[in-house]
Amino acid sequence: MSIRLPLVWCAAVGVVLMGVPACSAGGRAATSTSRPTPGSSTTSVLPGRTAADWPTYMGDAARTGIGPASPAASALRRTWTAAVEGDVYGQPLVAGSNVIAATEQNNVYALDAATGAVRWRAHLGTPVPLSQLQCGNTDPNGITSTAVVDAASGTIFAVAMLAGPPRHELFALHLGDGSVVWHRPVDIAGADPIHHQQRGALNLAAGHIYFTYGGFEGDCDPYHGRVVAAPTDGTGPLETWQVPSEAEGAIWAPPGVVISATGDVWVSTGNTANGPAGTGDAGPYDGANSVMRLDSALSGAADQWAPRNWASLNRQDIDLASMAPALLPGGLVFAAGKEGIGYLLRADHLGGIGGEVFSKTVCPGGGPEGGAFGGAVVAGTTLFVPCRDGVTAVRVDVAKASFSVTWQVAKQANTPLLAYGWVWTVVADTLGLHAAWSGSLVGLDPATGVEKARVKLGGIPHFPSIGTAGGSLYVGGLGSVYALSVT
Repeated sequence: MSIRLPLVWCAAVGVVLMGVPACSAGGRAATSTSRPTPGSSTTSVLPGRTAADWPTYMGDAARTGIGPASPAASALRRTWTAAVEGDVYGQPLVAGSNVIAATEQNNVYALDAATGAVRWRAHLGTPVPLSQLQCGNTDPNGITSTAVVDAASGTIFAVAMLAGPPRHELFALHLGDGSVVWHRPVDIAGADPIHHQQRGALNLAAGHIYFTYGGFEGDCDPYHGRVVAAPTDGTGPLETWQVPSEAEGAIWAPPGVVISATGDVWVSTGNTANGPAGTGDAGPYDGANSVMRLDSALSGAADQWAPRNWASLNRQDIDLASMAPALLPGGLVFAAGKEGIGYLLRADHLGGIGGEVFSKTVCPGGGPEGGAFGGAVVAGTTLFVPCRDGVTAVRVDVAKASFSVTWQVAKQANTPLLAYGWVWTVVADTLGLHAAWSGSLVGLDPATGVEKARVKLGGIPHFPSIGTAGGSLYVGGLGSVYALSVT
């Protein structure tokens, strides 16, 4: 389904830091783009991106997780740690010589990439304390998702949860000084903001910012999984697609939506309220635990797939939404979730319920607290999958539409990155799926999984991820941003 909402937008006059400008109503119609025919191309590059930039989660709109090849990594050392106000749950981004980090205190920072010095800070408003929510595990709730940088226009986009009353707003900030260009409400009519968390990273394509909604940890109703698209110029209506369930169906994986070079929008959905105990697996399918391919205008689900045991997964909270789909060469798609089973699908015909072309366990410790979480690196026909029991290397045979597991590192891992010749991930030193923990950044040999380097970071929120550019790696922490050099 697609819903159009009117626009409320704000224009900044001069430089506005530590606050927001006044709002006015207005706007013009957005341009909708019909979905192109699916193709085999898997990489979608954001407009204006250069080799020195890391403008979005996992580097590009297709979430491939491929960083620079040089300089070749030879060591790993911390170069600076910057203190920021609030915990950094999103992935640090890089725009030229700026590292962009957003916090749960609704602060957006531009840090000097060489020194960590604060170049500017924009405070977008008061965050929502956990005491005002029915459930959740983040306190306070401000900017939880990863922002996105439009290098072509010099704009940063971020979604903040604001108090008084609780609501979500999309902000456009000037990259040069952090001034607010415009901001607008982005809660869907009839959707209670205190039950909706905006966790998935923002993405940019076809003149629109795409982002998702799910519920808070604990699944307190009522909420619906949704994808929203807002025009980048701050004018025109929102486009939105909702999981066709009575309730729930969160779209919450940290990568957010995956966008192919052909413009298709891909998401994985989670548990719905369908399938209460005693109904067996024969309840009516409602979009739960599925991979969805949507058109760029979000006018409806162009195609979908779910495993045969989707209803059983529903009842056990073993949802598919913990990892975003990965787009592969040859028109294949890889999906995995909490169950730890990897599935290969055909992009041009997902096959409905049980329509996968191949499946095999990739995360041995699957279950409500296990399986795959985050995003998988796509390096040609090799995948590096983030499992709760370690990074798993998967080799895909496109001709046979199958895959094999080549190695696994037995350590709790998060969304990886392939850069400077090594695979990088943040691993747990002390475990904690739904809470803060301490961790280390490690570099792995992509051929064997052998550990090449390790540096202890300190306090890390759950599901940390890595930004990169210029021979450095950047990780968000608890009130901090860490920078490390690979040489």
